[in-house]
Amino acid sequence: MTSQSKAPYLPQEVKSRLESELSKNKVSFHNKAAIAKELGCSPTTIFRWLSGALPKDPGLMHQFCKRYGIDMCYWVSGERSDGSPVETLDK
Repeated sequence: MTSQSKAPYLPQEVKSRLESELSKNKVSFHNKAAIAKELGCSPTTIFRWLSGALPKDPGLMHQFCKRYGIDMCYWVSGERSDGSPVETLDK
């Protein structure tokens, strides 16, 4: 795999996309411990995400994205989700 094909997943790119989503939604994390408690995870988990790590728990990631208006596809891949309803995936 070339470094160009890895680019959307590099920590600096992941961090930048999350920061852009949070900024767009006017969300700031002054108290990571409070956010972690709210989500039921450790403050270290929140710190890692804000440093460019991707979540290991998809359920927690979904909860975080839903709560703070983050486009999960964009955070992970750099591509915006198309907004298709979930039902279409089940067909």
